[in-house]
Amino acid sequence: MLNGYTMYLRVKRHSQTFFITCDPGDTIRHIKEQVAIATKNELKPDDLRLLLPNKKKGAAILKDEDTLQTLEIKSDTVLHMVSKISDNEWEPVDVYPDPISDKSS
Repeated sequence: MLNGYTMYLRVKRHSQTFFITCDPGDTIRHIKEQVAIATKNELKPDDLRLLLPNKKKGAAILKDEDTLQTLEIKSDTVLHMVSKISDNEWEPVDVYPDPISDKSS
């Protein structure tokens, strides 16, 4: 356990990486709130989108109400994050497998 939590995630945006301690029962919304805290509310949870990279299907947009356990997200998983640019527009993201942890090559 890490400080009372059972896992951690890496949340990446551009050149930033946030290490978030969490529990499998935590929701995606909770993870966004933790990122907001880490940025001193520079990034607001409602203006963030978390994505789970998938080699075959691209990236899946994660819903706020889903839990890490329901999504089968394990400790040390890398999630990608984008921020809202305007009402209906999000910043672009290129999601590629992490070459260090990609065992298929």
